[in-house]
Amino acid sequence: MTNGPDAAVGRKNIDKLLESIPTRTTNQKSTMRSHALRQLDTGTEIERDDAKRLLDALDAQTQKHEDERISAVMGRPEAERVILAFKELPWTKTEAAVIQVLLDNPGLTSTVLSLKMGWEGKMWHLRFGEMCKVRSHHFPRPPYVESRKDYFWSGILADLEIGNLFVMKPEAVRAFHKLGLRRAS
Repeated sequence: MTNGPDAAVGRKNIDKLLESIPTRTTNQKSTMRSHALRQLDTGTEIERDDAKRLLDALDAQTQKHEDERISAVMGRPEAERVILAFKELPWTKTEAAVIQVLLDNPGLTSTVLSLKMGWEGKMWHLRFGEMCKVRSHHFPRPPYVESRKDYFWSGILADLEIGNLFVMKPEAVRAFHKLGLRRAS
């Protein structure tokens, strides 16, 4: 793009491109983002300005989409969100086992739950937390643990009681029951 008569044509094109963002597919938006990032490095001043505008508009569209998704999900009861999360991404054999061991053994530490799985250390907590994290978009952000510099992902589905004892949240127990995982009698 250049200054002069062609610059006005380029500005009209970027405006049309910005207007088209909501109708573009995810792949098209990804391509637009890649081109804009390349223009930031190699383009003229006008092209860099247009690239910044495009990236800002793509970010705004992504945030709007995320806000709408969160609003739709968060408006549902927690048990329903658990069901949705595990229907969208069904549990693996290992995930079913880490859920089941907590359902069957509420009020134990991560170390003891790990032992019941045949694992060492706090492997149960790691697996349970990873399972929650990959489905976290269905839930409010869990508490941040400063000492770990990360979120307490397990807190999405379980409560940590005094003495570091894990207990499945009642809503999660109900949801897993509906999904076919029940506490052993």
